[in-house]
Amino acid sequence: MSAIHVHPMSLGPPSFGDNDVFSAFYPLGCLTAFAKTYQDGRLRDAFAFGRVTPTPSTRLTETLDALPREPGVFLFSSYVWNHDINMAFAKAVKERLPGSLVVVGGPHVPRMVTPSKEFFARHPYVDMAARHEGEVTLAELLGAISDQKLDAGGLSRLDPTGIAGLTYRRNGDVERTPDRGRNMDLETYPSPYTTGEFDHWLTDRRYIPLETNRGCPYGCTFCDWGAATLSKIARFSMDRVLAEVDFAVKHRIHTIGFCDANFGVLRRDLDIVRYIIAAHQKHGYPRDVGYTNAKSAKSQLLDIVKELRNAGLTRAAQISMQTTDETVLRNVERSNIKTSEYRKMIAFFHREGISPVSDMMLGLPGQTFQTCQRDLQFFFDNKVTAVLFATSVMPNAPMADPAYQERFRITVDADGMVESTYSFTREDYARMFELCLAYKLFVKLGVLKYFLYYAQIEHGLPAMGFLARWLEKVSVDAESYPISARVKRDLLGEGYRGGRKDWLMLAWGDDAGFLFDDPTAFQREILAFIEKEHGIALSGTAVEAVLAANAAVMPKKGSGAAETVSVPHDVAGYFGDLRRLPDVLEIPADFVRLSARAPGEVRVPAHAARASYGFIDIELTTGALELPSNLAI
Repeated sequence: MSAIHVHPMSLGPPSFGDNDVFSAFYPLGCLTAFAKTYQDGRLRDAFAFGRVTPTPSTRLTETLDALPREPGVFLFSSYVWNHDINMAFAKAVKERLPGSLVVVGGPHVPRMVTPSKEFFARHPYVDMAARHEGEVTLAELLGAISDQKLDAGGLSRLDPTGIAGLTYRRNGDVERTPDRGRNMDLETYPSPYTTGEFDHWLTDRRYIPLETNRGCPYGCTFCDWGAATLSKIARFSMDRVLAEVDFAVKHRIHTIGFCDANFGVLRRDLDIVRYIIAAHQKHGYPRDVGYTNAKSAKSQLLDIVKELRNAGLTRAAQISMQTTDETVLRNVERSNIKTSEYRKMIAFFHREGISPVSDMMLGLPGQTFQTCQRDLQFFFDNKVTAVLFATSVMPNAPMADPAYQERFRITVDADGMVESTYSFTREDYARMFELCLAYKLFVKLGVLKYFLYYAQIEHGLPAMGFLARWLEKVSVDAESYPISARVKRDLLGEGYRGGRKDWLMLAWGDDAGFLFDDPTAFQREILAFIEKEHGIALSGTAVEAVLAANAAVMPKKGSGAAETVSVPHDVAGYFGDLRRLPDVLEIPADFVRLSARAPGEVRVPAHAARASYGFIDIELTTGALELPSNLAI
């Protein structure tokens, strides 16, 4: 018999530059790398394994046309961002090669009994689904095809009853084999990087994910990570991890992203980081390191962040929060880092000149517009950048349980996002969403950040109170605030225009020049707004200084030459002093107000010239719009 083709389909949305992670190439590489070595490589003669090559959805037709004209085994790994693309291609495969075996897996494929049946009913072109880890499941499935002496035309006759961890279609019914236990011996899994699964394309790329362990001891209801592995953490060997770092260096990978649930929780993680730093210093790669950090303030985590920062391999330190509201935390069974520990870590990061970052979720049961506003204000007060995510109900997360949804009266929209709960309506959610977008524009991206800190510290105007009122008034009185109305419409976007809804991603085109070519007109409108709506008249040289400084760090088309802007008061020194404080809630008595400071300068170093104001807010942890300067906070 001729070898049966195995097609690992690494499909995804059109990537942002050379970031192929949305195509799920890594898990597919793990599957094929293990299958090739399974039982001393006995599958190699029976199967022709295709290459794992990231393919954007814009090339699906030509990819389909290039397939061999005979049935094969098609593998798909589905995540929220590529699931629909996978299903569209699977459907096309079944239409063109009806005898093919379509096997799916990944976090977006339901594991529970009833949702699994509904999934198979919605997707009649799917034959089998692997539950949990898929390496051994796939290898045993291919082994069964070989043992049952099936050829490419007989794949539909496969009997998978002896393969644990499978849900499959048989005679119009959906059947299940017993669950497969977790593999705690990860040494049995070869690395897809060092075994060459990606060598044909993976060089000079932006990002690759690396695993040092698997498992998560937490069980937050919005997450399927802990729900899938709520037990001990299984480790890959140090030899494998360091060999993958060497691969990244050799192939000139810009960013290593650790996809562990809690990087920094193990003592050896600091050794891994030090190995990366040594490689970077010797070879220049990698140039950035990303990770989801541990949920506790262990000493090695602080050392990891500090050493990465000192080596220039990270610009921010992540501290996981989601929300500060105790009711919401109870509802999602989330145990946050203690507030005292959180503040201690923030103080450490500020002393070390490291920018702290926290993720915040929108749409959790118990949340309200008021709790959303308080959370954003908390991050603002502590000078922490909030990375915002809309809550997606993942099929295997506890939040997908019908009993849980009924308890908290959760409704889900067509995109799989929470749209209402017992604590907020659809209209409330829309208001919260807008507030989060306004926070991103004005604070994270810097359009009014320095002015808002000044106005809060010296004039008692809470930043999020201003944003909430600005959104409310601009919506009903566009005539009084025409520039604000255009900012809200064109930059925040109607219907979440231009960006992924789950990441609250802002995007706009060159027409944003109405704001950036003449920031002064918008600033004057904001001053008038504050006087009318908040009863605070802001004027004088201190206000002029902070507004001029804020405008100086916004993008401008044309030259990227260094620029020095003289201001009547030392705004850079003012924010330099604030930068060293743990928060802006308790300003020391000896803190010098801006109006009492001597003249100063805002210095913007040379930077890449802009040919357009077009922008996509793709950098989750940093405000990529703001120019570097001596002002940064």
